[in-house]
Amino acid sequence: MSKRIDDRGFKVFYLTSYRVVVGTILEIINDSFVAEDLAHEIFFRLYKRQNVMDYNSEGMRKYLYRAARNISIDYIKQQKRGELLEEKIKYSYQYSEEDRVYDAESIYLRSELSTTVGDIISNFSDIQKRIFRERFLKSKRLYELARDLDMSYYKVRKMEKEIRAKLQEKLGAFSDCKLF
Repeated sequence: MSKRIDDRGFKVFYLTSYRVVVGTILEIINDSFVAEDLAHEIFFRLYKRQNVMDYNSEGMRKYLYRAARNISIDYIKQQKRGELLEEKIKYSYQYSEEDRVYDAESIYLRSELSTTVGDIISNFSDIQKRIFRERFLKSKRLYELARDLDMSYYKVRKMEKEIRAKLQEKLGAFSDCKLF
């Protein structure tokens, strides 16, 4: 049975450690606004755990350093994925509209694909539907979605992989395409 967090102790810990965490993150990502946001995220996660901790321990300082380093690396990876996606979008639209030919058959196939995806999604659990909607339609980041769902990052990532696998399994002919 965990004990309730010591709010006063946490506040002192936050005030004495915050700048160090921001500095650690800033060394890695070189953006002060993002560093502050990520530092707040680390402390929010700690506070949310609602555990009594020895805030002055060496282990806690090591934890903060690792957390700052890991959240910075995750942020950089996410940024790189976004840049790659942006490049793909730019490449796909480099051709003019006149070069694109949309005949009745391709419109029909898109409609069928959309209906099929809708049918597949209707069989998902409510949480899977929300993950699909937030990740694939709204492009929400995994760590944001995990926070919103109050689930671990790795659990959400695992569920996302399961959703992708189900979609690719059911879509058959379209499974070679990178749809989601």
